[in-house]
Amino acid sequence: MLSAREVRGSRPLALELLADPLRNRVGVRVLCPHTLRGDAVARSVLSRLVAGGAEVRTCTEAFDPVVVFDGQAAFLPAQEGDEAGEEGGSLAYERHLVGFLGRMFERLWESGSPVEGAAPGYGGDALGDLKSTILQLLASGLKDEVIARRVGMSSRTFRRHLAALMHELGAGSRFQAGVRAAHLGLVN
Repeated sequence: MLSAREVRGSRPLALELLADPLRNRVGVRVLCPHTLRGDAVARSVLSRLVAGGAEVRTCTEAFDPVVVFDGQAAFLPAQEGDEAGEEGGSLAYERHLVGFLGRMFERLWESGSPVEGAAPGYGGDALGDLKSTILQLLASGLKDEVIARRVGMSSRTFRRHLAALMHELGAGSRFQAGVRAAHLGLVN
């Protein structure tokens, strides 16, 4: 999976890791958060991956990036604050770990929305999925910062999405939005 940090760097991680496999016509699938569809730099990276032959989908909840190679190895990039700094990461060969990461990827892949080119916006069902996910997470009682992290956006961007959802539902508060969303069957 691909995070916003990878697509904003001067040499995005995804392009570095996937350049050789794509050149050698190896099937490559990339899964990233829906929120990258709204970022011009991210769309550029995603469109280059699609043009290179990769299948790219976005999903509702963002997780840390992971690249699984042929079910044999997994690369976990270093995260901000890691001792290794912004470069590097860990390569795992342990079959149970690699298998688990591969199965998680497959589950998320099935729920993802395909990315085709660099068209701006969410496209397809991605925006509806994002709204639904935000409503579900709000209903579960999570704080704004936690929800923002879970869906892969900044707190400020999340608050804009929340304000738009509240306006759409005609709600004056988070509680009222939750009640209206439940009444409309938008949350479980």
